[in-house]
Amino acid sequence: MARTRSPVAPPRLSVPPTLPPRAEDWQVTFLLVAAGAALMLLMTVPAFHSYFFGEDFMYVGQYRAHGDDFWRAVFSPTDNIFFRPVFCAVNLLTQFVLPLDPFVHHIRNWLVSAVNVLLLYRILLRLVTHRFARVAGIAFFVISKVHFTTIGYINVFDSIVSLLLLLATVLCFLRFAAEHRARDYVLALVCCFLSIFTKDYGLVVVAVVAALVASRSLARRDWRSCWRWWAIRLAPLPVMVALYLALRQAIVGLVPTNNAAYSPQLALDVSAWKVAIFLGTLGNLSLDPGTTGGSGLGGWTASHLLGSSVWATVGEALLFAPLVALLATTLWAGRGARWRLLLPLVWIAAYFGPTLLTRNIQMYYLYEVLAGAAVLLALCLDQADRRLRAAWAAALLVIALNGLVSNYTSLYTWQFVANAAQQVQQPLLVAHHGEPLQSVTFITRSRSLWEHALSADGKGPMVPELLHRPDLQVRFLDYADLPAHAAEADATHLFFDIDNGFVAYQPGQSAPPLLRAIAPTEVEAGRTFNLQPDGESALQAVAERATPGTSVVLAGHRLVTSYVNAERLTALVPPDLLRQPGRYPVYLDNGIDQSNRLELVIQGEEQAPLAAAPPAIAPAVLPSPAPTLLGLRPAGTKAGQGFNNEPFGPAMLVIDCTRAEPGATVMFGDVAVGVVGNPACPLSVPVAADLYSQPGAYEVYLVRDGEESNRLTFVVEQ
Repeated sequence: MARTRSPVAPPRLSVPPTLPPRAEDWQVTFLLVAAGAALMLLMTVPAFHSYFFGEDFMYVGQYRAHGDDFWRAVFSPTDNIFFRPVFCAVNLLTQFVLPLDPFVHHIRNWLVSAVNVLLLYRILLRLVTHRFARVAGIAFFVISKVHFTTIGYINVFDSIVSLLLLLATVLCFLRFAAEHRARDYVLALVCCFLSIFTKDYGLVVVAVVAALVASRSLARRDWRSCWRWWAIRLAPLPVMVALYLALRQAIVGLVPTNNAAYSPQLALDVSAWKVAIFLGTLGNLSLDPGTTGGSGLGGWTASHLLGSSVWATVGEALLFAPLVALLATTLWAGRGARWRLLLPLVWIAAYFGPTLLTRNIQMYYLYEVLAGAAVLLALCLDQADRRLRAAWAAALLVIALNGLVSNYTSLYTWQFVANAAQQVQQPLLVAHHGEPLQSVTFITRSRSLWEHALSADGKGPMVPELLHRPDLQVRFLDYADLPAHAAEADATHLFFDIDNGFVAYQPGQSAPPLLRAIAPTEVEAGRTFNLQPDGESALQAVAERATPGTSVVLAGHRLVTSYVNAERLTALVPPDLLRQPGRYPVYLDNGIDQSNRLELVIQGEEQAPLAAAPPAIAPAVLPSPAPTLLGLRPAGTKAGQGFNNEPFGPAMLVIDCTRAEPGATVMFGDVAVGVVGNPACPLSVPVAADLYSQPGAYEVYLVRDGEESNRLTFVVEQ
């Protein structure tokens, strides 16, 4: 008689005994997610003040470049080297639906971030038994300073979408593994497919799914049969990867080969530094102010106890070792989770590893990695004793304070650029909204900066979109090119002079600057005057109608000039210009007009004629241009009265400038108050209350590699 086999039940992944979640768990979920979203909002309030800039409109630029064809735009290269069809589609859809108000887009980023908190907690419910461990994992994710960038940098909505799809993929596969419902399986495949097509290494989601299955299957004795069952159901994943790679190869190419920042290249020193930045960011520390923002609690405490903000980095570094020790201790304590740790470890490696192959590092690169670290922390604390959990309760409080202090004092590269781009709001967007404009021309000596800020180097049509005129032409001119185009300016072809205060340029209607006097008028050859710390001399100019873009020109050489006000300028004179006797013309040049001429007499044994250009002052021997400070906003305050304050934050001093090089230290009197993170201007630096608590005049300047900028005076009145 033939024997019949009993049907083999599909393998189920082992789960904690309290799972699957009960219906009442949703009430706890919503309470925790609401609290987490509110805390995230509190910590990122300053990010909501950031404006649009050119990069926020790159996907719209793709859409316009392809004749407003949605699908052609979606399946086309981004910035010539990236292939991001899902990012492009999602961003275009939200751009079409939402009003072009930066605040609305910040709200969008925050709301979707809150959805990510919800998905992350539902994942932790299926992986972690102990409630404290789950709450700690969510808190660790919510209080991270990474959210400041993902919410404030509008275009980084990409990263939020990427994490959303990753979390949805993991959650759906967990649900399918536990309950074997077809709808969960279909949703898991759809989310995985979309995740693969998000960005250039979105395909690593397949590694996370494989780690999820492996982490729950390897603990079973029948793991071989379990893997055979799963192999059939995971078979569509490599097909998805192959499809993505084939499309990318056909449309863009597999990898960029000639891009300085993104062509894959492994450098151990760069990778080690990125790992250190990643570990520091887990504790909201700032090891590199230009990359990871302002210092946190450690830096604030050190600078206040020792009386100088130069100790801020030291204070941050002192917290780094305890953080690493706590992370290592926690990982060791969680070893009892065994194979379950495979999921978060692969998760972290899969999304952090590809960033080690580039020479670029941004905070938002750590967004998906942060979520994996939160899962790892929760799994480890699930195995930890009461003492370690208590230690993490205290640590989370410190990390939150670190993030709060940092977020209210940071000035990232994207903030510099957004602050610069915001200058178009009143003089252009508000003043000319609804007019039948055909072109807008921006005149500036810092052409590369403004092309990036306002148009993403021609790829992001910010100004046309904000004016609701997609066909509007935008161009950038140097002052030297202006004469050939000045006649084009009219009511439909606007010209804006950026360097002289972002004012409308109208040929023949502006009076040239007037140079009334210079001081000194006579000097001895080879002798300095009004000596500055960098060895240059300071020439004072009394003027009329001077502007922030006005420079003092001596013997045909444009001097580094500090704009004090419309009647006063200070120019730095290199020693090479003072070596040869002679009578040299001095005048003002704002790029558009020149003033009258006065003379600076350099006395010596022999006077050189006015027209003679002494060889010693040939342009080839002049030093490279130093940073130029153009103005302070505000130029002063009353003793103890803050300015440009954010809630709970320090006073913020805005410095209009040119050529601010990364790494330059911003000095307020004899106290360092910040470090320039990128070459954009204006700068915005925090000023501690004790620095303006007493009346006086405090010099503000930049220092880099022994070279100083000109100095401006900040006046604190009684």
